[in-house]
Amino acid sequence: GPGTAASCGTAEAVDFALYGSYQPEKGAALSAEGSNAVIQIFTPRAERTEEAAGTVHILGNSEALWEILRETDEFNQQAAGVETGTKSRLPGETSNDKLLGRMEKLSLTAGKLSSVYAKKYRLILALLAVASALLTFAFLMYDEVQAIWMILACGVLLIAAWSFQRYAARSDCHRRYIEYRALAESLRVQTYLRYAGSRVEATDLLSWTQREETAWITAALYALTSGEMTKEKQDIRICWVEEQRSYHRGAGKRSQKRIAVSESIVHIAFALSVLLYCTALVFELLFGGLIFTPLIRISDVEAIRTLLKIVLGTISALTLFTANFYGRLSLPRTFSDHEKMERFYGKMSDLLLQYGQTEELLTVLAREELTENGNWVSYQRDNKPDISI
Repeated sequence: GPGTAASCGTAEAVDFALYGSYQPEKGAALSAEGSNAVIQIFTPRAERTEEAAGTVHILGNSEALWEILRETDEFNQQAAGVETGTKSRLPGETSNDKLLGRMEKLSLTAGKLSSVYAKKYRLILALLAVASALLTFAFLMYDEVQAIWMILACGVLLIAAWSFQRYAARSDCHRRYIEYRALAESLRVQTYLRYAGSRVEATDLLSWTQREETAWITAALYALTSGEMTKEKQDIRICWVEEQRSYHRGAGKRSQKRIAVSESIVHIAFALSVLLYCTALVFELLFGGLIFTPLIRISDVEAIRTLLKIVLGTISALTLFTANFYGRLSLPRTFSDHEKMERFYGKMSDLLLQYGQTEELLTVLAREELTENGNWVSYQRDNKPDISI
């Protein structure tokens, strides 16, 4: 600690690993202690016999350690079969920097795996939303039309929805989609920092929440960035800042289109609901005897009334589908984030042109991108696939 003589013995090394007990050159030490552990293998001197040689002790949080190892092994197994191609994000020559090449390859691999699980996740969301809407309609038919066989359809739809949810749990698509993207983004930031010749480490810029929630990603970043610092400095304004600005602009437009579709469905459903309500009200006033004696007597009043109930219920089912599918995508929040990040990268591009590629600007750039990704992970965790009826 501060004010004490420097020491790097075994006890200090273990203390550093378990508690992050060090004073960095700038700022304060920030270590998620709850996820750290040290494996101690007992090797006694001849005169000490209280424990046999080879006895293993786990110091710290052993449960968190095994979780980190399990999730790391899981990612490595899946990454083994992923082809990322040969196209690089980096415009300059990087073949001499093996560590940089490894970072970029793993970032691309994690990004591709995240995309695979994102497609599974959204498919399951769509299937669950359809099942919920159809189940509502089937029960309405059973209740209002006395279509007794519809109770069987309700059972089939319940089993289908349960199966979709179980598949989501078994494939772990939601967590993998989120965490593999977090790994891809963190590695991409570190890749650009190294390409720029910066000494800034992405792991030092992660928030406490990110370190706690995805300890295996923090551990992976530490492992992947171990090595000599590069001496080459490349310009990153175009390949990093302008590329990200363009990405957020395009992603924002796509989110805006999805929001427009969602809002259109809600508005149409609301307009139809109002129209059908007015129709039902007029029908009950004229033919149903709501207040006065029916002006016109018709023989199939109940049949028409039932039909109106079914149509109104169908519109409710459509609204339920919209809430279950589009509501889970957090579209307004995502669109807002893309807008803010597009403006941020525009500002950073101007500052890089004005002041050059300084360590201070690179730190701000990396921290903001990692923070934005951490925020995305945080609100996406609440959107697990489930049955909402």
